[in-house]
Amino acid sequence: LGATVTIQQVIGRGIKAVLGLIGALALLMFVWGGVLWVSAGGNDKRVAQATTVLRNSFIGLLIILFSYTAVALFIGVLSGR
Repeated sequence: LGATVTIQQVIGRGIKAVLGLIGALALLMFVWGGVLWVSAGGNDKRVAQATTVLRNSFIGLLIILFSYTAVALFIGVLSGR
């Protein structure tokens, strides 16, 4: 053990873990949107619902990516790396 960990590193790791879980949920939404699309069977209403789910999942992934990058940069600045 013997390694010292600062409070900034602990908080940063926690935030990164939460963002990672949220990212996994967004990817599951992508899969769900794909299943909806494939199972739509030509039904325009279900295709529109699947398109909405896929578009929102993409936007969510972009937000998560930018959030993760900002947190990594912020924690890096605070910890002096």
